[in-house]
Amino acid sequence: MDHAIARHLWKRMEAPHAFVYFVPEATEAFTAIGLERVAHYFAQRSAPMGMAHPSVVAAAFYNFSPALVARALRDVWSTTTPAAIIEARWTAVDGALQRLWADETLESLIPEATELAMAASAACEQGGRPLFAAHAQLDPPDRPLVRLWHWLTLLREYRGDGHVAALVAHEVDPVAALLTSEGSALMPLDLLRQTRGWRDDDWQETTSRLVDKGWLNSEGALTDEGTAVRWAVEEMTNRLAMPPWEGLGEARTRRLGEILGPLAAAIAAGGGVPAVIPAEPDRSVLQSDT
Repeated sequence: MDHAIARHLWKRMEAPHAFVYFVPEATEAFTAIGLERVAHYFAQRSAPMGMAHPSVVAAAFYNFSPALVARALRDVWSTTTPAAIIEARWTAVDGALQRLWADETLESLIPEATELAMAASAACEQGGRPLFAAHAQLDPPDRPLVRLWHWLTLLREYRGDGHVAALVAHEVDPVAALLTSEGSALMPLDLLRQTRGWRDDDWQETTSRLVDKGWLNSEGALTDEGTAVRWAVEEMTNRLAMPPWEGLGEARTRRLGEILGPLAAAIAAGGGVPAVIPAEPDRSVLQSDT
């Protein structure tokens, strides 16, 4: 299989995973256990790692300011527990998907999608994949919609862990990863600047350093050298993300991509994710050549 299929499966899985960071059901579930909105993302995504120190969470998530992560998690473990956060997350997922997928045609896709995502996840090794390993040790939930979400989340975190490894291998630090993300990220740079918590000095220092390295020009745009480095990172990310799809096989991988299309589209149409998160990658990559 062409490694590009790994990137396109990632795009097709992103909306079915990431809605839990945005939907009102999440706000309701986490408010009920005493968490403020700013803590939701960091607490729910890191909870399978246990009461991890904020520096460990920042290292695993990679492109957020450690200071932002520390502020977000400052009172979390004195307020609630990882187990309560995980249960609240699953409650939010179940409620949101019952709303967003309230259609018989969509519901009919769930068993097959779950079987395929579970089989793909079984082909993933845990070594060097901290977020994947943390989520993989959870007992899969019994609720059908949440069970599918769980397996898709494993695949999403598996790729994300590999992406961090690729960035480190190419000596692209967290702020540099954001500044060089043009054309490869799900969010525009302006939105990344607003949400990642880095100080103006961090942005300015890293921009100057990347200009000196020849990765950015004087206006902050990617040079040919910077583009080459960034797409080397993306190619390595795709390659490192292939084991689940190689384990699943080409025909079943393409089938999972086909199934996830209408599921992702329904989440986007229902306002489950911001418009910047794609629900429809290039169809040609998921179609058979025969």
